[in-house]
Amino acid sequence: MNRIKSLLLIGFLAIGSTAFAQPNCYDEYTGRFKRNGAEAVPDGLQKVIVGVKNADGHQSCAEGKIQVKDGKAVPPLYLLREDGTYAVTPGKLDKNYYRQAETGLDLTVEMGMTAVLKLIYDRQARLFFIDYLKPDPGQVVEAKQEGNLYPSKKVEESDLQKINVSAKSIQFQSGKAVLTESSYAVLNVIAELMQQYPSSQWAIDGHTDNTGSPEKNLSLSEQRAQTVADYLVKKGVLAQDLFVNGYGQDKPIADNATAEGRKQNRRVEIKPIQ
Repeated sequence: MNRIKSLLLIGFLAIGSTAFAQPNCYDEYTGRFKRNGAEAVPDGLQKVIVGVKNADGHQSCAEGKIQVKDGKAVPPLYLLREDGTYAVTPGKLDKNYYRQAETGLDLTVEMGMTAVLKLIYDRQARLFFIDYLKPDPGQVVEAKQEGNLYPSKKVEESDLQKINVSAKSIQFQSGKAVLTESSYAVLNVIAELMQQYPSSQWAIDGHTDNTGSPEKNLSLSEQRAQTVADYLVKKGVLAQDLFVNGYGQDKPIADNATAEGRKQNRRVEIKPIQ
């Protein structure tokens, strides 16, 4: 049953990705990667094109990012939103299939792309790591810029601790994704700290207690995480460095049987993606 559910959710990706539609993208990218090959994809958060092909030949693409570790793509998959942030659920897509399909799919990266993911209704999907595609023979290629505009700088433990402590004070109006006024000063401090690390990327994860239905809690946690991301962008944090996700009530850190425990579980966590 879980396998069927996973495949159903995968099928929805083709519907939810129309904002980034490109003609013939699945065949185009597959042909280019097979013909030219690709450089080895290193570990880390990597940009991908998600190609989807329906049984009737209709194709669509979405841009996203996913972690690579030891030659395999590791969930979750973050898809690009129109506001420049990345999120597990783009647009009207209620759930992202990677949340449900952490097993049973071959996400090994070979020749710069994953194996074909077989979907229901004869749909297919594939992830293409376009930054590592080798150029077409004879094509004039612009040399890659050596180094980074900003040197890589690991987030200091003391600053990370300040962000973690401050994040615990982020609050919302009851049952809503609206920040309380007291949260503005807290997020201002967090934004200032984050901007000291311009080469870093950050996960914004929303969580709830178990009050209410799991579906509503999942939606609320995602909305609250996005609200925090939106505020940080207004304060100067780059949108493309923020990766938004909502876990609903699935990852409690305290006992939901007590009021204090539920309070601790209603939270937004901000952490660097290493």
